[in-house]
Amino acid sequence: MTFLIVEDEDKIANHLFNVVKETIGKDFETGHIKNELDDAIRFLDYRNVDILFLDLNLNGENGFEILREFVSRDMHTIIVSAYGDKAIEAFEHGVTDFIKKPFNRERISKALKRIKKLERHTEHFIKSIPVRNNKGFRLISPKEIIYIKGSGAYSEIHLHDGTREYSDKSLEKLFILLPKVFERVHRSYIVKMSEIQTVIVSSGTKYQAQLLNGEVIPIGRTKYKFIKHKWL
Repeated sequence: MTFLIVEDEDKIANHLFNVVKETIGKDFETGHIKNELDDAIRFLDYRNVDILFLDLNLNGENGFEILREFVSRDMHTIIVSAYGDKAIEAFEHGVTDFIKKPFNRERISKALKRIKKLERHTEHFIKSIPVRNNKGFRLISPKEIIYIKGSGAYSEIHLHDGTREYSDKSLEKLFILLPKVFERVHRSYIVKMSEIQTVIVSSGTKYQAQLLNGEVIPIGRTKYKFIKHKWL
């Protein structure tokens, strides 16, 4: 697991680095620290990381510039900031977690465990999913989404208006961000459960979900019992 810390105070950055490295343990690969906004942007232009830890005030510069530029990338973004009033805005940009300074080891550990276990946040739900298209950066409300399909290196987001958008984030990362009305029904599909009209059970224990828009998507065998118990 790789991570980047963007923090302008050396003492805080080094402490966070050590806590994250120790918490990740055997899964640690590499970690990096950048103290300035421009350096962090240049780094992310050429490098990928699994987790970005971001302060929102970098020597007076706005960390939201990094969010707007890179939050659609296939990485988890955790805000570590003294500006608790910015939490709602950060979650609207699709961050995975918001940790208020001063932080402790337990809070960092909790955030990392959520990521490793693919757990959703119980206190905040994002208001938008960040995507990039030929028109630039766009935020999509979960209310617009019918289902999401894993498609190679991208996630294909199917919307109510019949259009599709593409996210660099994997299904695993999107699933953590989405509200609990969405379920991972197959290794390649996440669906809003209210969009399922009926479940089709075919011979050979083949399961499918027919959606309100007429489309049919697969349901994994191992997921069927869980979905039946929780939703049907």
